[in-house]
Amino acid sequence: GGNDPIVVLDDADLKQAARAAVWSGMLNGGQTCVSVERVYVVDQVYDRFMAHLDRAMEGVSSVGESSRDIGPMIDRRQAETVAGP
Repeated sequence: GGNDPIVVLDDADLKQAARAAVWSGMLNGGQTCVSVERVYVVDQVYDRFMAHLDRAMEGVSSVGESSRDIGPMIDRRQAETVAGP
């Protein structure tokens, strides 16, 4: 895998495209071979897509305490395994 894009054209459902970009880019902490690595958006809808993307990212953090969190490890248990003796 690698360099997996999402292409957003002018007739796309922009809210759904933004949600898909966040979900697929962050799934499993971005540690899947099909995680989105690039998002191509046509100029005509770029600003509106970015507004939807900002809203889709609301509440997502790198703390690792909920299902809306992302981080270098898929969950706290895995981070503890890596940090352990």
